[in-house]
Amino acid sequence: MSGQPLASPRRAERVWERRWSLSLRARAAAPAIGGAAIVAGFLVTAARGLRFAHDYGLAHWLHHYEFGFVTRGLPGALVRPFLLGKAPQEVRDVLNWTTALCYFLFAAACLWLVKDVRRHASEQSQSAVAWTSAALFVCSGFVVSTSNFVGYFDQLLVLSAIVSVRLIARGAYLPMCLLTTLTFTVHEAFLALGFPAVCLALVFREYQRRGRFWQSLVSGLKWIAVPLAAAVFVLGYHTVANDPALALKLQASMNASGAIDPYWSRSGVYHLQVTLTESAAIQQGQLTKNLTNFDMNLAVIPTLALQLLLGGWLMSSAGARTLIPLYVAALVVPYALVPMAADWHRFIPFTVCQGFLALSALLMLGRFKRPFPARALPGLVFAACVAVGSAHAAEMPLTLAFRDGQGPFSRLAAVKHRCSKQLFPNSDFSDGSLKNWAQQGASFVGQPVAVKSRPDWLLGLDCEGYYVGSFDAVGSNAPGDWRMGSLVSKNFRIEEDEINFLLSGGMDWLRLHVILMVEGLEVRRQSGRNSNWMLTYVWDVSEYRGRNASLIVADASPDPWGHVSVAGFCYR
Repeated sequence: MSGQPLASPRRAERVWERRWSLSLRARAAAPAIGGAAIVAGFLVTAARGLRFAHDYGLAHWLHHYEFGFVTRGLPGALVRPFLLGKAPQEVRDVLNWTTALCYFLFAAACLWLVKDVRRHASEQSQSAVAWTSAALFVCSGFVVSTSNFVGYFDQLLVLSAIVSVRLIARGAYLPMCLLTTLTFTVHEAFLALGFPAVCLALVFREYQRRGRFWQSLVSGLKWIAVPLAAAVFVLGYHTVANDPALALKLQASMNASGAIDPYWSRSGVYHLQVTLTESAAIQQGQLTKNLTNFDMNLAVIPTLALQLLLGGWLMSSAGARTLIPLYVAALVVPYALVPMAADWHRFIPFTVCQGFLALSALLMLGRFKRPFPARALPGLVFAACVAVGSAHAAEMPLTLAFRDGQGPFSRLAAVKHRCSKQLFPNSDFSDGSLKNWAQQGASFVGQPVAVKSRPDWLLGLDCEGYYVGSFDAVGSNAPGDWRMGSLVSKNFRIEEDEINFLLSGGMDWLRLHVILMVEGLEVRRQSGRNSNWMLTYVWDVSEYRGRNASLIVADASPDPWGHVSVAGFCYR
């Protein structure tokens, strides 16, 4: 008989053993590889929006109860004892470290939940759903948004929802009730973002125990009555007892810290100055525009649709089809309502996070009667890739560009200074004099200073000509932070859309700043970052085009870092 000799039985047995061994190793390594991919996906997605805490977020950490009850006041009241008596930069340092800790706990809790859910899902033969749910979340627009808004309370709402779901899984309803009640004093938006997932988890667990829809619903409502009462109180408090004077006192207290831009402290108390009805009426005209925003829908709808399909499958497999309408409502109703909020660009991506929390609750609490069908895996993988690709293809609305100096890589990503046209003759001190500028006090005497003769400590000055600095001294005068004074420009007409300039020095929004006045009203303010690196700042002034304006450069601080250096006031 011709041809190759047949392999011996022993050789075939060794080949089979080798293949079986490789298969076992691959299966053992799969969770570790998948976990590493999930962590990597979270890091890559977060990096799209990651920044230091924004002043709008930090403003809410300066809320407190000293003047009476205010919504969103609990976190600030807890932090306030650590801020009293501190200098502006020290206040900001405490807030930055606090917000960084909150973000770290949020990231750790989310990844820990993924790990725990995967273990429970594996026992129920639903690993494919668990991995897909995790991938959709870590690569979602919500991770981009919450990384960009580090400093706000989104992370605390997610932490509360995660812990609440875990407490429900353990049957610890009373601690869950207390935790969710307190969370409404962190942010009233918890009612639409986070709390629906907690309610769904509670009703689903009761349904798995009792098997009857109405009994499960009544039992769940009994435990969420107190949190709902807290939500009604918080939402209605300033509608019934609206006190604009309290908001002004709180704003003055926030400004007194000197740690944030007064513009953002004013924005931070806005919700205390309007009633819920007034706020909804203001935003109602934007509802259709926000709901039809292309990039936002591209980032959210594919992910949300797949979360709805996966949740429907899980409930059907667990014999809880009667709860599917509740699951759909928990995800879709908030998506339809939050565009009426002023912070809609944060809240819409939050609905994806809520879908993740709801799926996690189902996977941890469910007893599933059948595994996810293997024949559906290719379609599931394809749909997940489309959703993740859509989320990363969308341009998420971010708070500000990195050019404001608050981004982690601001020195690398900072925009270059450009001067297409002077604001007025000698606005950039190019004449080597203070012509068209009025100098007062001890600062800026005998200036400007030639850029080529700048001191070694002044870095990043990427323009030609001259600069002014309240620390610098000319002639026999001694330099120092004790020197105080101001420069006020002549009036000029705004003729272009953007003004840029270079700024360095101390951070004190009340005493060290550059101000743009338009027809007697302050419209822009910028302080330094406790750094001698000259960063380019850009102001969008398109709304004031054609109106009369002036600039003020002020140093009213004798403290360490009590100086400001500026150059290159020009149109871009």
